Amino acid sequence: MHAAEKPIEITLPSFDTSMEEGTVISWLVEVGDTVQAGQVIAEIETEKATVELEAPATGIIDAIEVAEGSEPVRVGTTLARLVTADHGVDSCKHPGEQGAPQGDSSSNQPTPVDSGARDDQPSSMGQVDSTAEPGNQPSTPDQAQSKRVLASPRARRMAREHGISLHEISGSGTRGRIVSRDLELPDANASTAEPSVDLQPQNAAQEMGESPRLTALGIEPGSYRLEPLTGMRKTIARRMSESIREAPHFSLSVDIQLDRVTRRRALMNQSSGEGDVKLSLNDFMVAAAAAALKEVPAANTSYTDKGVARHNHANIAVAVAVDGGLVAPVVKAAESKSVQKIAAEIRHLVEKARSHKLERPDIDGGTFTVSNLGMYGIKSFSSVLTPPQACVLSVGAAERRPLFHDSGYSIATMATVMLTCDHRVVDGVIGAEFLTAFKKHLETVASAGAH
Repeated sequence: MHAAEKPIEITLPSFDTSMEEGTVISWLVEVGDTVQAGQVIAEIETEKATVELEAPATGIIDAIEVAEGSEPVRVGTTLARLVTADHGVDSCKHPGEQGAPQGDSSSNQPTPVDSGARDDQPSSMGQVDSTAEPGNQPSTPDQAQSKRVLASPRARRMAREHGISLHEISGSGTRGRIVSRDLELPDANASTAEPSVDLQPQNAAQEMGESPRLTALGIEPGSYRLEPLTGMRKTIARRMSESIREAPHFSLSVDIQLDRVTRRRALMNQSSGEGDVKLSLNDFMVAAAAAALKEVPAANTSYTDKGVARHNHANIAVAVAVDGGLVAPVVKAAESKSVQKIAAEIRHLVEKARSHKLERPDIDGGTFTVSNLGMYGIKSFSSVLTPPQACVLSVGAAERRPLFHDSGYSIATMATVMLTCDHRVVDGVIGAEFLTAFKKHLETVASAGAH
């Protein structure tokens, strides 16, 4: 590298307004690779999602400073270095190394990646080309891109632990993405480097640890498997603890008849065209919640030290379970959208969430959350608030129940919904008014198909 040529530092950016740190889940490039500006070079796990890190310029990867799978690092930390000069890199450094052997001064070729990389410094794709010869030409952009394997962070971790080559696995996820279930297939086990080795004890030994707290409570070391906390799980633990500690919660519940909603949903789905999104009960719940917030704006608020923030739009966050935790992508200004439009947005956001492709605008700005566990048969539950939101609506299972009235009783489709409120800004009467409006608008949405 020319003395005057200074490498570009690729630092951990802030993908989210509340983001403080992130974890490098996988590197999609290696030292010496040529990359194009905008090319995805790594997957980063933040507190809310797994996002892609792009190269800021065209050049050659000179050094990788933070190994994949290492401890979370703070925003602004240098993750890698990029040289934009046309010539090769005369020093290639691996994460955690102070330096590396110099290449042949008579050649402008980059120093090849050591095929004997340490276990704590795995290659970007979970395997190393043992046939690499010193002096190999740097990868072209097309070659670098061809190395990339679409895989979930959990699948990558499993592949590293078991010595499985992801290049030999066929993915069953979106766009052929490899997910954890693909590595549990019999043919996946056949691609291990040492098929005769029993991997389970080795994996357990790697993950085994000791918790002093559990030991103090009488739990024997060795009687459990201690798995490392992911960045997402750490953030969930921190934010939920803060929510319970700082926001006084209370909950209100109501039973809602859903027969009109289910009939309307069936009719709308039957009349929908090929390619149209099929509506779910949850889509109607989100639409009705948005309409109720418009009618009862006091429930669409946030507590701040400066005053009560009254939001102009009902930005509904929809809780989605993903590998390693929970995310809540947001349907913006839902009060202005039809149930069909809301359904289409939710499907798109859920797809992005489960393939770890959520971007910052997808998860920012929620003012209210809808969480639905009805598909698991849960009758009722109370959710923990997600600051700075003042309310979260928990939707239980739709089931046939007796409905009593003056002339006797009938059997109806019912569901229990529970509203959890931050008592600092939402009082009991406001919560009750919201649930009353929610019931009314659920029937209105069901009758009209939109609002």
